[in-house]
Amino acid sequence: MVSTEDWLPIGSVVYVGGFEDPVVVIGYLGRDGGAGKTWDYFGRKYPAGWSSDEKDIMFDRDAVEGVLYVGYQDERFAVLVDRLNEAKGDGAGEGNGDDD
Repeated sequence: MVSTEDWLPIGSVVYVGGFEDPVVVIGYLGRDGGAGKTWDYFGRKYPAGWSSDEKDIMFDRDAVEGVLYVGYQDERFAVLVDRLNEAKGDGAGEGNGDDD
């Protein structure tokens, strides 16, 4: 089972609390200009993806209710996870990627 405590790669498809449609992850640490809050992820409705007439869906890891698909991971993703953990100031997501 995939832990939502770990960072999910771009392209992952998840169920987010409060949304009927699945959401595809398209980015990290999105900032809400109105409230000034920084969210763990931002995404778009799956399967439609990006559309200029819709807004990003911003959500934190704890809002993920299920993982339908985990996006591609390689050694570059492991480096990104380290950077995300530094930026977020926590250890969540450690161990994601290769352990070599």
